[in-house]
Amino acid sequence: MAQTWNDVLDFIKLKLGAKINLVELSDEELKKNISQQVLPYFSQYSPKKKFVSIDSNNLIPQVKNKPRFMYKLPVEDDDYIIDILDVYVTSSDVGTNISTELYAFSSREEAMDLVINNSFIDAIKSLGIRNTWEFTPPDTLVFDVEIKFGLVVYNVPHSDLNTIKPDIYHIIFKPLCLAETKLWIYSIRSKFEGLNTPFGAINLNFQQLAQEGMQEKEKAEQLLISLPPDKLVEIC
Repeated sequence: MAQTWNDVLDFIKLKLGAKINLVELSDEELKKNISQQVLPYFSQYSPKKKFVSIDSNNLIPQVKNKPRFMYKLPVEDDDYIIDILDVYVTSSDVGTNISTELYAFSSREEAMDLVINNSFIDAIKSLGIRNTWEFTPPDTLVFDVEIKFGLVVYNVPHSDLNTIKPDIYHIIFKPLCLAETKLWIYSIRSKFEGLNTPFGAINLNFQQLAQEGMQEKEKAEQLLISLPPDKLVEIC
């Protein structure tokens, strides 16, 4: 099933009983609210990942009372960086001449030699001082040493539904959108105790909507919090 706005809106309206029960928010209003409120919040727990490379050209000229090695990330203008997931760098330390090319081995011995060589280099590097970095919003990384080349993995909010993992989209994101919609409708209906019509009073049932919305939102949030981390703690 395609991950589209129509799919999300149909899911919400079906759960709310439309068209028998009218929904106070139009499709455009629902899409706008979800885009501006739910999607950024959801992305704090399950963001979209992007990659960018840095080198000496991204080094910011030193300014008095500022760190020496500051690099401006060459990200797109509309990228809002939530956080930095990881940074892979090379400098003048031991082992930076490791080739990242893929090899076609002609023998088992050649493959074993490469594994042993890389293991030795990793061991040597582990004995040295590890470079550290610090992210300074909106788009600057500060390092301890000069970086020759680096690959930066960073998180940004989703701008499109297709970038959400399918299982998370169906199990968490859509129910979260439904829960928030119920709370929005509750905010509208709670301004009135009921509606009087020529056919009698209409019970708006807003209190039940609020209860359902809070329970469903709490369940979705618990699922978001329980998502495994993208990167485990590294013990050196």
